[in-house]
Amino acid sequence: MGAPGFTRCFFGVHLNRGAPAAVRNGFYRFHGESPRKTAPASGADYKGISRRWPAILLTICSLVLFGCATNPSATPNADPLESFNRDADNFNMAVDRAFLEPVSKAYARVTPDPIQASITNFFDNLRYVGVIINVFLQGKIRQGGQDAGRFLVNTTLGIGGLFDIASRMNLPRHEEDLGQTLCTWGVPQGPYIVLPLLGPSTVRDLPSIPAGIATSLLTLGQLFISDIDVAVIVSLGALDVVNTRANLSSAVRLRNQALDPYIFLREAYLQRRRYLCYDGNPPLEDFNDLDEFETDGLSP
Repeated sequence: MGAPGFTRCFFGVHLNRGAPAAVRNGFYRFHGESPRKTAPASGADYKGISRRWPAILLTICSLVLFGCATNPSATPNADPLESFNRDADNFNMAVDRAFLEPVSKAYARVTPDPIQASITNFFDNLRYVGVIINVFLQGKIRQGGQDAGRFLVNTTLGIGGLFDIASRMNLPRHEEDLGQTLCTWGVPQGPYIVLPLLGPSTVRDLPSIPAGIATSLLTLGQLFISDIDVAVIVSLGALDVVNTRANLSSAVRLRNQALDPYIFLREAYLQRRRYLCYDGNPPLEDFNDLDEFETDGLSP
């Protein structure tokens, strides 16, 4: 899976205190934040739990996803393009193993963590114009003003976005794109689809890809500043992909260890997109449907 696909999928994976430091810190670096330290539990119990945590989590995730895979009635027609999607997913993983993984490992070995964090901040800032536009399109006027202020602060005081000064000024980072805007406008999600080299998406999320490219400062700079060398744009784009893949190395390993990596990625992506669409407060209708399904299964 290419880095853009994993970016959309694993952006908001919830990490508990018991998560391995490599996974937790990689997630925060991906968001341009410093790795967060949490006070460890005391006693020998913590050591035993921390050693077993990866195996326990993987077992739970695999059992849950295996249950979803073997019970299609619970999610009818959730993946009508599964045959094509699996082929595209296998192709993406082959490309990742052959190129992105070795290059990102070499990059991570020679690049200090503070430098990686600044690079992540820089590219986040380049894409933040698209966030601001979509916030206003969704009617979030107050948040739009805050995001515009965040962009201005990080672009100036943060030296082109290399340093996330705005977060220290209570101007938090938000994640918005055209797919979320279309969801706010009531556009149906459509089928799940895996794009070669680009990763997971849905029909509704597809316009986010060209829209994100069009609103990036790299694209806008190339349009309005004629003396920008195309080689510089290509080099920065390649650095963005490699840096993103390096930040997601722990999440990719977890995905690859799942009972069915394809289903693991699909469910993680769809749940995360639903979470973002409703700003972290999805409706409870899915839980009602689950209650009805369980009641029907228990009825004589």
